[in-house]
Amino acid sequence: MLRGSLAAIVGILTVSVGAWAQSSESLGDTTARSFPERVIGLAEDILDWLTVEREGWSVAIYPAGSYSSRQGLAIGVMPLLQVRSERLPRPMTLTPSVLVSTKKMFEVQCDADIYLPHSTDIALKFETYKQPDDYYTPGGARSKEPEGEYEFMRRMLTCEVSKGIWGGGCRLGALLDADYYRFSSVVTDDSVALARLRRDGGGSYGLGFLVGYDSRDDVLSPSTGWFVRLKGTGYAAVLGSCRRFGILTLDGRRYWALPLRSVMALQVYASHSWGDAPFAKMPTFAGTRLGRAVGHSLKYVDRDAWLAQGEWRVPLFWRIGATCFVACGNAHDGWGKAMEDVHLMAGGGLRFSVFPGKGLNLRLDGGVGTGGDHAIYFNIREAF
Repeated sequence: MLRGSLAAIVGILTVSVGAWAQSSESLGDTTARSFPERVIGLAEDILDWLTVEREGWSVAIYPAGSYSSRQGLAIGVMPLLQVRSERLPRPMTLTPSVLVSTKKMFEVQCDADIYLPHSTDIALKFETYKQPDDYYTPGGARSKEPEGEYEFMRRMLTCEVSKGIWGGGCRLGALLDADYYRFSSVVTDDSVALARLRRDGGGSYGLGFLVGYDSRDDVLSPSTGWFVRLKGTGYAAVLGSCRRFGILTLDGRRYWALPLRSVMALQVYASHSWGDAPFAKMPTFAGTRLGRAVGHSLKYVDRDAWLAQGEWRVPLFWRIGATCFVACGNAHDGWGKAMEDVHLMAGGGLRFSVFPGKGLNLRLDGGVGTGGDHAIYFNIREAF
């Protein structure tokens, strides 16, 4: 199905471009422009129709989509808003999206990144999600098969507020996490899986702190600098009975500017949970911004997880860029097992500048990993 989806996309694009070029020539196009110039000209016309730019703000409407074993082929729409002002240290971005998939997934989400004077940042994320899903037992074993099926529903709201101190590079802040999830229509022959799904549905409400250092030259598409953040959250979970747990996460990144206007980026990520965490909140190394070769973000979860990845980003032509990445990671019960069944992942992707010169990119990433994992994601902003 993956190859078929890619072939269909390439075929549609090829036929469309070829038909346009043929019709242009048949109409007696006497311009001296080359074929690539005509294609770019057509693309610019389409983008002008999809984009509205003003002095203080820009709006664009783009298609959205992804492919994974979990969701199938998903398609939707992704409006993008960027607000700029001389009184703001960085542009504010609002990125909502709506997706539906061939596996009956429905998702609405919205990210907002707000940068206020006096080095105060606010990050908001809302998501509502529903889909028939597979259940995998916690652990990072490479050979995994689903232990059951269920209908998964989730509503989540997170808010992070941070402020620069000691010159602005060092940051200190607080966060709020409200997450409600439900597992219904459970089908499984595994009594342990059935018991876990029955007891782990409900709401988790957390308060936490974040502390870190940020010297990136651009938060949307960095080319130099450091980003280091330690985040800790304590939760009270209403899951049939009140349970308490916590999660501590360390995220470190480094960026280097290289020749050809390319960028090398490295990330080291680790997460640890304590208490009785439900499996939907357990640490993982998978997802659209972590191990992009894994299409099911709840396939590999456990008490601890880590990921290390490197990525090379290079501009190609016009508003198009490319990237390739390699990664390794694992989910495990205790750090003494961190190097057991380590997952290796690799992939590449394309980048498209939404508002040229303003750092906001659409990204198409595809990856494969040990254990037969593979996924394709179409999203906004860099993965890290």
